[in-house]
Amino acid sequence: MPNTRYAVLLLTALFLVPELPGAQENQSVPAGTNLIFEDNYFYPYWSGADVNPGDDFDLGGRVLTAQDYGDTVRLEREADFTLREENFINFEFNCTGYQVLRILLWPAGAKEPLATVITHFRSGEMQMVDVPLEGNFHNYVSQPGDYRALRPGDRITRLALEFSLAEPEPPRVAIGQMTVYSLTSQVYRERYVRARQQAQKALDDLPENLRTRRERYLDLLEEIQRLYEKIPDSETTPIKQLEQRLDWIGDAAGRLANYYQPALRAAGLPKIDYCVGEESSLKRVTHLNPRLRFRGKVPAAPALSLAANEHEAFQLVLLPFDIFLRKVKVSVSALEGSAGQIGRENITVSRVLPVRTQLSPHSNGMDLGWVPDALVPLEENETFEVSPEGETALWFDIRAPEGTPAGSYRAVITIAPSNSQATEVPLEVTVFDYALPLPGMFRTQGHFSIEDIENFYHRKMDSDWLKEWYAFWLDYRFDPVGQYSNYLTPRPELIPFCLERGLKTIILGGFSSEKEVDRAGLDSVYNYIKSQGWLDYSYVYIGDETDNFSLMREKADAIHTSYPGVKVMIGGSRPREELTGYIDVWDPILRPGGVYGFEQESCRKALERGEE
Repeated sequence: MPNTRYAVLLLTALFLVPELPGAQENQSVPAGTNLIFEDNYFYPYWSGADVNPGDDFDLGGRVLTAQDYGDTVRLEREADFTLREENFINFEFNCTGYQVLRILLWPAGAKEPLATVITHFRSGEMQMVDVPLEGNFHNYVSQPGDYRALRPGDRITRLALEFSLAEPEPPRVAIGQMTVYSLTSQVYRERYVRARQQAQKALDDLPENLRTRRERYLDLLEEIQRLYEKIPDSETTPIKQLEQRLDWIGDAAGRLANYYQPALRAAGLPKIDYCVGEESSLKRVTHLNPRLRFRGKVPAAPALSLAANEHEAFQLVLLPFDIFLRKVKVSVSALEGSAGQIGRENITVSRVLPVRTQLSPHSNGMDLGWVPDALVPLEENETFEVSPEGETALWFDIRAPEGTPAGSYRAVITIAPSNSQATEVPLEVTVFDYALPLPGMFRTQGHFSIEDIENFYHRKMDSDWLKEWYAFWLDYRFDPVGQYSNYLTPRPELIPFCLERGLKTIILGGFSSEKEVDRAGLDSVYNYIKSQGWLDYSYVYIGDETDNFSLMREKADAIHTSYPGVKVMIGGSRPREELTGYIDVWDPILRPGGVYGFEQESCRKALERGEE
């Protein structure tokens, strides 16, 4: 490929198999953009030479081989550009197998880069990487108050790509020319015109009965247009803000038009003020976030299926059409069926309240803003209100107690505002002819950190409060253990409380980051657990995604020798020959390949040996 601006990187010391499709000129940068930075980022500076299998490609004086670079390759380039409003980094990327790509940018004067991670690549296909910079690049720090992300005005002096070679087969990668661009005011104005046209069309489609809402939105359109005409040609941010307001109007009006007629037919009335929609428990809903507005079904008629000793959830969403809903009250009847009744005490109703997320080391930039998260139980006879442009999601959790007869059960949910008609929503629940066992089949393990909870809520963890946390985790079949805590978890005095609720896992101590097992700390814990007859639930966590097999064997030997009956668990590793006979509980990463990934035959043999 003598005439392209791409490099195919040789990532093994053997040969390059030319299986990757040839790259084309980068056509992804939109017309009418400001090009901030452009570089033949990974071009090896040949002079008209063809790429032949067996060539080593020298990028910046380095030959990219697995032997030289180990598991990780980082390719760096010096740069000099300043970010503007709404910036994007763009290049093409092709890889064989699974790949995790990290993009790193160094602001001027920064010791460490800001980074983002991309993982969703299809093996063997050339894909365009086009990533917004603001909010997507972070410094992953642990010091409070030391967090930042990219913002307009930052001057970038270096950039890099970083990817892994830890695959069962040597991966091959092709990378295209890299650009950084921002949008011009021309692009913003074209988007604004399209958004205004779409908003106007959505308003034209509103039913005649929603005249008040249409007039209010038309007034907003005129106000937005007046503001738009005052914006200087060179400015972009105010246009973007007005475009977002137009998108909101168009979306709101379009959804009203879609939902009004079905709701009107279901109600059998000449006019309605609101409707009730249905959404699953897997989607978040709020009018405060354009990405999370209601897209569910109207009218609502939820139907659930569950086993005895199980609970399932769904959401109902109130959508006002033209009025402010006052003093809304929710009531639910008991579930009645030919086989019996599921009492009202097994139905929980909660309001779904949003929280405002901000930039943090754990945010990817796309989840910023208002996000529905908190479930606040709605007490009997409690009321709430919904604004005309608002949406309120209600979360219904239905539990079939152990011993519930199989069959179909029905109830009625009544939504009753004080200033409008009541809506009755039918609910159907099917209970299977079996019960989920307690405890369940699987161990679960996470890091339940008492210290982190105390720090967040600024209060000490007493026994009663801890019981609430433990009961909550176990209700969702998560064992409240601390894999990185070097002490016994759950707390010993509450283990009987947890066992009654299905606890399957007790961790005597997590020593994944330690060089040696703390025998003094384990002695008393072991004797206590053994005296209570809980050894079958217990293990020691010795390693976390490590290939230091000799150290793992030493730790496992020390535990098996000194603490007979206690299992040894390793995190992030499939059953391996290097550790066979040392590990009792394996935790393979579900993605195949690499040091830790799932491999079917080794897992089958481990089960046959009696390991977990």
